[in-house]
Amino acid sequence: GVTKPHGLGGWVMHRTRRRNRSGFALSPTLPRKGSGGLSVSEQFDSNWSFWQPGRGGTVFIITQVCGWCFFATSLLGLAWISKFAVNKIKSLRSVTLPTAAVMIAAQLALAGSLTFFKDSGEDSTTFPKNLSASFRLKALGKGKESWLKVAEDSLTIFLFYCPHYIVISAFLIPYLFLPVAYASSIMMGVYLPLHLMGSIGNPQLTGNRESPAFRDWVGRSFARISDRFMGGIRFVCELKPLEERGTGKAGGAGEEKYIFAYHPHALYPLGLVTFHLLPHFARYFSVRPVTLVASVIFRLPFMRDLACLGGLREVTSTSFRRALRERNAVALVPGGQAEICVAPRAHSVTNPEIVLNTRHKGFIKIALESGASIVPVLCFGEIYQLKNGISLPRLQAWTYKQFGFPIPFLPVGRFGMPIPLANEGGRPITFVVGEPLKVPKLKDGAPVREAVEATHKLYYSKVADLYEKHKEAAGYQGKRLVLEHK
Repeated sequence: GVTKPHGLGGWVMHRTRRRNRSGFALSPTLPRKGSGGLSVSEQFDSNWSFWQPGRGGTVFIITQVCGWCFFATSLLGLAWISKFAVNKIKSLRSVTLPTAAVMIAAQLALAGSLTFFKDSGEDSTTFPKNLSASFRLKALGKGKESWLKVAEDSLTIFLFYCPHYIVISAFLIPYLFLPVAYASSIMMGVYLPLHLMGSIGNPQLTGNRESPAFRDWVGRSFARISDRFMGGIRFVCELKPLEERGTGKAGGAGEEKYIFAYHPHALYPLGLVTFHLLPHFARYFSVRPVTLVASVIFRLPFMRDLACLGGLREVTSTSFRRALRERNAVALVPGGQAEICVAPRAHSVTNPEIVLNTRHKGFIKIALESGASIVPVLCFGEIYQLKNGISLPRLQAWTYKQFGFPIPFLPVGRFGMPIPLANEGGRPITFVVGEPLKVPKLKDGAPVREAVEATHKLYYSKVADLYEKHKEAAGYQGKRLVLEHK
């Protein structure tokens, strides 16, 4: 019923058209066919289809994921019951009852998710531009927010900042409600194949699972939850907009290459993923950077899938060069996870310090080899959204060197969970994009090491200047920038 234009799928389409016809019939300013405008059905045709990843709204996406997970679990339970029936063995209640419950839950979740489907692909109601202002106010209500909007934003922020909770729950729940043998069968028969299927095509290197719709949804959702929970977003760029620079759109021959170097590495640097998805970014750059992140993310179930859908790739030399060649732009944190170990110094009451680790020089070398410009990006405010619940800098630095990840790692924000806190004084998160440092492409036989050292020193001097220039406006008075080479 959900795959055809009849049944539940058809109900969504016809419900939307009925709602739009009845709602917009109230407005005398609605354009009509024959008067230069479009008919209601033409403006509000449903875009419903069975396979549409990243579309339909946040609540729709989340309930669909839950519904299909329940459905897969119920199929496994039916397989076990069928095995008992073939062998003429009476099925245990510990198998039949959970299977029936999960099957019903799957149907309810999938059917219920369709009521939340949004045609426009946006997270807010879309109206024709030429509707009167009075009708807009009537349609939107008198400034009252629906509980559904609040719930949607809460689920979004949980998905962004607490995906590891979903992973842990997915592994624990079967063992809590099923015998160990059946729970283990779910792990081996459902979770493992799904995880292996997600690795087809080496997406952490090729980006073959990237979904533009999902990327756009992430950018819109981050802006929305930032406005609601974190004081909003402030975007500053020291370049002139594209139209003033006379720069064409992306895809042109000989397009300039960019390496966006993001500072600092907060405990959970979601800003690295989202700053170039904001509409502000498109005013200044015509590229869509590939975000490079730690390889450990691609070893974790579900988190790996979210990263792949968002177009993230692992920060290795191979993927770095490939992404720069394919898309002309990458975004990464040069300081890496080593900056997590020194992040607590920013929270010092007496002497707060924003510490940047300057040890890595690989991005400088690749910039020289490819002739890419290096663009410094500073994020003010993100480092204060979360704290490490267990601050042991020496142990974390040692585990980072040994295992590639600082342990213990327990980000804490609101309610004792990794949900970000609002900045002091309600200040917005501030993204500052500096002027690109144009790097000449190295010629064959040129001394590489000397060029890397000189460019590295020049780049971080520009980062320091950029910090001093904008720290006061971002509320960072009294917070000193420290460049460490460890």
